[in-house]
Amino acid sequence: MSLTSRQTNFSAAGQTATSIETCIASVEFACRTLEASNATLTDETKDLARLANAVRSKRYFDLISEREIKDAQDHLSVEILPQLKELILKAEEALQKDERRAKILRGKSAQQSTRLEQFAQLYDVSIDKIRKLSDESKNNEVIGSNENQKNKAEKMNQHLTSLREKRITLQREMAKMEREVRQKGHAVQ
Repeated sequence: MSLTSRQTNFSAAGQTATSIETCIASVEFACRTLEASNATLTDETKDLARLANAVRSKRYFDLISEREIKDAQDHLSVEILPQLKELILKAEEALQKDERRAKILRGKSAQQSTRLEQFAQLYDVSIDKIRKLSDESKNNEVIGSNENQKNKAEKMNQHLTSLREKRITLQREMAKMEREVRQKGHAVQ
């Protein structure tokens, strides 16, 4: 080999260096692009397990319009309202029955208290002494039943109070439902 042939191989050394630098720059750009693509791919697929589970799910969801929901609510209100009114009437009847029963029990209690006082006056004995002696005597049943009736009357009053509160709550709910039905009826027209 001669010296001239070597010189011809490297005669364009400046062009080769520029060409290599361009190639290196292109490879670096490709590496940066690949790294950015990998980062984007990682970010976008990190939720893949949840999505795969959601896709495997056998549940189906239908989209329902707001109008259909309101129609269903109206239909349900129309169905429930008569039953609710009937239940309120029954509750009021039960409440009146319990009030009558409480009144009767209060009357019996007052009557027994009066009898006890009359008995105490007749025999010139204080009511406290009668109560002390009642544990040992036949009067125990009379006094015990009197206290039982007072306890029953108190329980009935508590029960009546709770029923009144329930009635008021039901009436409020019924009024609210009636307003909603009227408003929805006006909105439809």
